[in-house]
Amino acid sequence: MTSNALAIVDGLSSVLASFQLPSLGRRLLSEDEGERGQFPSWVGNDKRKLLALSMADIKPDVTVAQDGSGKYKTITQALGAVPKKGNATFMIYIKEGVYKENVMVERSMTNVMMLGDGPTKTKITGSLNYVDGTPTFKTATLAVVGDGFIGKNLGVENTAGAAKHQAVALLVQSDKSVFYLCQMDGYQDTLYTHTNEIGNRGPGAATTKRVTWKGYKKVDLAHAQKYTVKQFIQGKTWLPKTGVPFTPGLM
Repeated sequence: MTSNALAIVDGLSSVLASFQLPSLGRRLLSEDEGERGQFPSWVGNDKRKLLALSMADIKPDVTVAQDGSGKYKTITQALGAVPKKGNATFMIYIKEGVYKENVMVERSMTNVMMLGDGPTKTKITGSLNYVDGTPTFKTATLAVVGDGFIGKNLGVENTAGAAKHQAVALLVQSDKSVFYLCQMDGYQDTLYTHTNEIGNRGPGAATTKRVTWKGYKKVDLAHAQKYTVKQFIQGKTWLPKTGVPFTPGLM
């Protein structure tokens, strides 16, 4: 079981409109009127301010642009400039374009922020998949392992297709990661938050014939409760204000 804390606050207004839920406007990031509780407590003031910046106000450390107007033409090249285990946020601005690469934010690349021009304008795309011989956890178009990652205004997709089975768009193995105004597209295992299962039903759900490898452990209900929305990301303290439907405990 990983110890990840993952917050996804996406632009879902059009989808949620049919539920007649509260609007997801700019006030989401406001710190006045007691709205601080809309993000988990571990999202500090510095990161809230970064998330609230307009495009005119950003001052990136490096810029990625396919047309050569930035310092780098690929995201992977830009990640090479990230300080190891840095405490300050390192901002990578990725200009509009379709970036065909599999991107890995390594464990040593802490506090990285990737900022695009919009989830349908700045897209990271790949097609690695299980059927063609790549293990599921290595198929990710964007894999985030370094702690404190922020993604904003980005699209991430795996275009392998349903026939290719497991094909991850976004894999998160990082602690305290935030994705805001992002779009993830895929056919199977689109978001892979690594890992576990509890209370499965149906064919294949029985655990009596599972492997007994070292590191493979059974999780009881009491332990699983620690990883519910309510306890794991303190969801009841901030998710209701976003209007996103959720189940606080186990299903």
